[in-house]
Amino acid sequence: MKLRLWNLLPHDYAPFFRILHIIVAFLILSQIINSNLTETEAIGEHSLEGVITWMHIISGLGLIICGFIMLSWMLTQRGFTYYFSWVGLDFSGIKQDIKTLTSFRLPDAHSGGIASTIQGFGVLALLIVALSGGLW
Repeated sequence: MKLRLWNLLPHDYAPFFRILHIIVAFLILSQIINSNLTETEAIGEHSLEGVITWMHIISGLGLIICGFIMLSWMLTQRGFTYYFSWVGLDFSGIKQDIKTLTSFRLPDAHSGGIASTIQGFGVLALLIVALSGGLW
């Protein structure tokens, strides 16, 4: 069963990227689950709230590190324009994907397409949220 689940995950060519995705998913889940149990005043206390608050802080720092590792891996593997072609106002990949979708077919992932743009936005959103929490 473990092997079957492993094969369902994307990025079979890069086990490192699979593991990084799993780590990020678990860190995000821990952030969501323990966020309601954190208190700023509990940082210096030796209580359950203090432990949970420190777990929240440490997992947030882990998310910042994992987010930068993920972003740097993505940029070294495929380059900036693969994920962020919209910065240069190149929307041709998105237009091509929309045209494919209107013919009731799913587009393949390619440079500047919808899938790569959403992946780029996702990593940016992860870093923005984690860094804003780190600054707080």
